Amino acid sequence: MSVTIDRAGLSDIPEMLRILRQVGGVHAQGRPDKFKPGACKHSAESLAQLLSDPDQPVFCLREGEKLLATAYLQLRRQEENSVLRRRLTVYVDDFCVDAAARGRHLGTRLMEHVIAYAKELGADEVLLNVYEFNASAIAFYESLGMKTQSRHMELLL
Repeated sequence: MSVTIDRAGLSDIPEMLRILRQVGGVHAQGRPDKFKPGACKHSAESLAQLLSDPDQPVFCLREGEKLLATAYLQLRRQEENSVLRRRLTVYVDDFCVDAAARGRHLGTRLMEHVIAYAKELGADEVLLNVYEFNASAIAFYESLGMKTQSRHMELLL
């Protein structure tokens, strides 16, 4: 079956929620002090609103009709000021690959699409956040050439 990548539509919301819950489970397992098991950061309503925002495109990777991976993007514009240069960042807010489809390099194909999209927009960077516990995600992003830009540190009390 052929693999395609396109923009998410309203009919994709049930599958988007299913895959988001899987990723939420990874976070709840890795940081149970922070994330609730079974929780999902979006609802059907919030996804519908997000899909109408041109600055928050969502790309879907499909095999035939089956949705297997999603990339939730935010276009972030930094205007020049006394400290910072003007920049356009494509921020990957969520990157989700169906657990049953992992290991097939589908995530690589979707991230390559995101990078090509960012270049097409004239963006300066693709940026994302990944938790330290998620070693497989870190290795995946590093395999694409991504490097740590900064580090958030915490002291649990």
